[in-house]
Amino acid sequence: MVGAGLNGSWVAKELTSGGMKVVLIDAGPILPASTFKIDHQADVFNPFYHLFRLKLLLKGDTDNAFNKFITAQTSKLFLDRRREPYITPPGRDFAWLRVRAVGGRGHLWGRVMLRVTDQQLSRPGFEWPLRYADLAPFYREIERLLELGGAASKLSDVPDGDYVHERALHPLEQRFCTSVARRWPLRRATVNHVAQYEPAPLSPMLKAAHETGRLRLFPDKTAVVLTTEGANKIAGVVTVCAKSRRVETFRAPVVVLAASAFESVRILLNSRSETFPNGVGNSNGLLGTRILEHMMVNFFGQLPASIRAKKPTYGHNPFKLNAEPHGFYMPPFSHRENPQRDYRFSYGVQGVISTDTGLVYLGAFGETVPYDSNRLRLDANRKDRFGMPLASIDFSWSPEDLAMWKDADSALSEMLEAFSCDCGIKLERPTTSKVYDMFTNNRLPIPGSNHECGGARMGRDPASSVVDPFNRLWEAPNVLVCDSACFPSIPYQNPTLTSMALAVRASRQLLAEA
Repeated sequence: MVGAGLNGSWVAKELTSGGMKVVLIDAGPILPASTFKIDHQADVFNPFYHLFRLKLLLKGDTDNAFNKFITAQTSKLFLDRRREPYITPPGRDFAWLRVRAVGGRGHLWGRVMLRVTDQQLSRPGFEWPLRYADLAPFYREIERLLELGGAASKLSDVPDGDYVHERALHPLEQRFCTSVARRWPLRRATVNHVAQYEPAPLSPMLKAAHETGRLRLFPDKTAVVLTTEGANKIAGVVTVCAKSRRVETFRAPVVVLAASAFESVRILLNSRSETFPNGVGNSNGLLGTRILEHMMVNFFGQLPASIRAKKPTYGHNPFKLNAEPHGFYMPPFSHRENPQRDYRFSYGVQGVISTDTGLVYLGAFGETVPYDSNRLRLDANRKDRFGMPLASIDFSWSPEDLAMWKDADSALSEMLEAFSCDCGIKLERPTTSKVYDMFTNNRLPIPGSNHECGGARMGRDPASSVVDPFNRLWEAPNVLVCDSACFPSIPYQNPTLTSMALAVRASRQLLAEA
């Protein structure tokens, strides 16, 4: 196993529980428990809280300095692009957020767990080789272990989950939803679905795998290449120790990649041999193509001090985002309001209005159109500190993506204006948001929602896909790709729940065939 994030942790849990011995390799360390001790009273709207951004700017780390999702507590966990570089074409940057630690970005995700629908899995030209019924049993298991909170959606395009905790709209969120529905009847919202397990150095899945006695975890080891043995057979993984630079090879009859979408593709592309001259899994030339990212529009505002809680019950915890038992989700509506719009796919909107933190947040996340020209390659002339060729990310928004972005931006603005008008609440713009807007004004959005997918898409035909319906490489079936690299398209929901469900499904199939 390569990668101890959420997907890799699920595979480790499933395989060890099923009787297999698993070696789990991760490029980062195990974070100490003290990392997760948070000052819940920190005021994220106080400009002094964001002095760390100025320090990052002074060091030249502009990517992390301007990223809205990085906080003072988490800034040191994200890789510095100057030390861990990747390449983008001039004028087409890509914000690739990376965390090197056991648990990976699973420590810092928004925890929104929404199921996809059959409509999304059957987009003409971008069909998935499975349907909702194939994923539903695994959705349920994941939702139980990760303690899903929510409430019955009553909306056909928001499938219900298996709720462990109850969540409800905050009174101000209810007023927002009522105000919006009064003006735009097709914009209906429901309670958001959020995982509520407690943050810790090891995920619930890794803890369960460890308890079987069949897991060996090797942190601080970067996987750089797969080794070949005979025709269509991968023998193991070559690693470089992050501390000593010692090179080691781990051998096993099955190799599972869950290093994150782009890193898994990078390892496969770098695994060239006489048997696989273009990289493992790339005889058809599709490996690295159709990389995907969400179209994203965000609004961060602040409630007036007069209506903020004097003694907050909940504070901001970057390791347990959306911890307050509220929040709403609004599934796509633009295709119903305007069937003649200039884009095929859809976007959903999620939001939070909290009197505890004072936060008013709206975020639109949309499906971008898969294009072969959006791809990840390797630059053989430039290598990282482990001797691995740098990733070259070539991603551009399509005209449809930009049309969606403009539409979503307009929709968020008009909904916030309606809420403010109806409720008599004048929202304040935080100083940090004003500074961010000043630097990004009149610029196209830089891709990078932390939801990158694709590059090793699954399918039913070896000629048009990289992995089969159970995540196995067509040309090296003892290698599985168990992260979002296997996505043929990117749903508008957070992709994490679906990538975990696919990982569990692939693990069960592997056990059944063992």
